[in-house]
Amino acid sequence: MIRLSNVVTIRLRRVVMIRLRSVVMTRLRSIVIISLSSIVMTRLSSVVMIRLRSVVMIMLRSIVMTGLTSAAQSVGKVYKKAQ
Repeated sequence: MIRLSNVVTIRLRRVVMIRLRSVVMTRLRSIVIISLSSIVMTRLSSVVMIRLRSVVMIMLRSIVMTGLTSAAQSVGKVYKKAQ
């Protein structure tokens, strides 16, 4: 009986350890995946922000340039009428 109970406790310990390992591994995996995805997202967002900034700057420049050219044209028209 003692030997049987020893075998049963050893088997139970093995099963419990395997279960604990699987739970711990899944937790670790999820933590690692979350941290990696957050790192990747911050990198991606910084790249995207730099791209967006450059696009916005180009758009602002074009808007300012068109505004300046239209203002210059209107000033030129007014100047021609004054002459």
